[in-house]
Amino acid sequence: MSGTRMGGPAAEGGDAEWMIGCECGYVARGGDAAALVADARRHALEEHRLELSADQILRGARPPDEPGGGRVQG
Repeated sequence: MSGTRMGGPAAEGGDAEWMIGCECGYVARGGDAAALVADARRHALEEHRLELSADQILRGARPPDEPGGGRVQG
């Protein structure tokens, strides 16, 4: 079963890995919503000096079996 942008196994604590792609090509990944948000926030701050909210990140998050990943517009 594939999840939706803010739902699905990872957001509910399951074991599917979720991802979100950055415009620069970096792909943040996490086994749950908290891990995905932490990875994406770290990348955005270190590489782009952007502070993103969890909502901004999770709106674009997709499970890896869905085509493409969301892209955060900064």
